[in-house]
Amino acid sequence: MLGLVGLVFAVAVAFGATGCSNESTPATGSTPPPAPASVPGVSGPPAPRSVRPMDTVTLAFANREAIEVALRRTHGRIEGPRGAAAALGINPHTLRARMRKLGLDWARFREE
Repeated sequence: MLGLVGLVFAVAVAFGATGCSNESTPATGSTPPPAPASVPGVSGPPAPRSVRPMDTVTLAFANREAIEVALRRTHGRIEGPRGAAAALGINPHTLRARMRKLGLDWARFREE
């Protein structure tokens, strides 16, 4: 299973917000390894949304995207082995708190 941190990282990579480059680093002189072709548990690029400029992608934006992807895949289910909380690797109560903070309603994902 892909934890929340992994999913947030995958979203950040998709939006180019990691701050990494493929240029040589001055400290080591080596080139960082290329990004993986695919991240386990994430199929294809994220759905197009109101994309923000690459330099302004925030952690809150990446968290929101990760939670929305998980809710979409689980059809709004939060708890249980096939719920969004399990997919994100977090407690269902934590997921609900983050959803409240971000203004996300699970029912919206039940209708899709």
